Amino acid sequence: MRLALFDLDHTLLDGDSDQLWCDFIIDKGLLDKAIFSAKNEAMARDYKSGAVDVQAFCEFYIGTLTLKSPHDWEPLRQEFLNDWVIPRLCAGGKAQIKSHQNNGDRVVMTTATNRFITELTAAYLGIQELIATEAEIHEGLFTGRTQGVLNMREGKVMDLVIMREATEGFYVDRNMHKGWGEMMPTPDLAIAVRKITRHASMRIAQRAFELAMTRKKKVTAIHKANSFHMTDGLFLECARTVAKDFPEVEFNDLLVDASTAWMVKNPERFDVLVAENFYGDILSDLASELSGSLGLAGSIMAGDDLCCAQAQHGSAPDIENQDKANPTSMILSVAMLLDWLGAKRQNKAFADAGVAMHAAVESVLANPDTRTADIGGRIGTKAFGQAVVNALNK
Repeated sequence: MRLALFDLDHTLLDGDSDQLWCDFIIDKGLLDKAIFSAKNEAMARDYKSGAVDVQAFCEFYIGTLTLKSPHDWEPLRQEFLNDWVIPRLCAGGKAQIKSHQNNGDRVVMTTATNRFITELTAAYLGIQELIATEAEIHEGLFTGRTQGVLNMREGKVMDLVIMREATEGFYVDRNMHKGWGEMMPTPDLAIAVRKITRHASMRIAQRAFELAMTRKKKVTAIHKANSFHMTDGLFLECARTVAKDFPEVEFNDLLVDASTAWMVKNPERFDVLVAENFYGDILSDLASELSGSLGLAGSIMAGDDLCCAQAQHGSAPDIENQDKANPTSMILSVAMLLDWLGAKRQNKAFADAGVAMHAAVESVLANPDTRTADIGGRIGTKAFGQAVVNALNK
């Protein structure tokens, strides 16, 4: 038997059920709008930025049930399902669930939202098994506290930028004045030459810290200086030197092998990562796939005077002309190029266009019905592009 796990919020449901529930009971006049709307919005911002306290997040929303019994809430819970949840459910979600069930798969819905709020949704979708955060009940009333292990932890949200030095390293087409940086003295011996310069290392570190000043003010230098004492040692020395000019920015360094583990386990710990070419290449693919697909991350090759937008994942010749490719990476890469042009030329129109493209892509991806197949959707390249255009024209 195969297992099919379906996430609820922003997957089966266009929205977050916790936040929708809070808005719903505010709308019913059961919570102080001035206080709880602001707190709800703050929780949403912290969640998206990766700064949310998981326990506080879960208990804030469970706290909206406090001092009432499940029986007290039942009529409103049913109304919430009918009026706020069902209209926001992904059109194709039920069909996919039914397909797995017809194939004999074990179907389970999982959500960080508490069971009381979400079990009716699972039942409506025909799912009998639900993994959710549990709300504590004492003497028949909700206490406002969680019970047991939360079905939420660090690692759900990732908001980071990888600054990759792309002119040096082990890449054999760019580390020699003439010839290539690889050689085979004998048929059984291959040698690669790695190039790291102070100029390029200082330059990428400077750009990383400048970017961090506009974000969460944190830079992590990725290296393997414990093994590559001179090359990675020089790169790390340069990062530490630049860090002294940015006392407002939290700086740390991390071995590249450890960084991959932490990126999988707890990506919220990162803001701006700065790395030499080879490490940056690997980490950028890992980060993209962790976000859902290699087709999601934008990328630019930015120099002092020139900039090139390219999809982070490169080309996909195996699906050429099949209307299957996810164009998100290419669209976001162009948006990043516009951001760069806006800053370079001090032209607000370019910057505004980049922001608008980012927002349009986010709004399209937020709807499960307008996603490409690589992230669980059903539409193709052209339809996705048109959806972004439609969002821009709203």
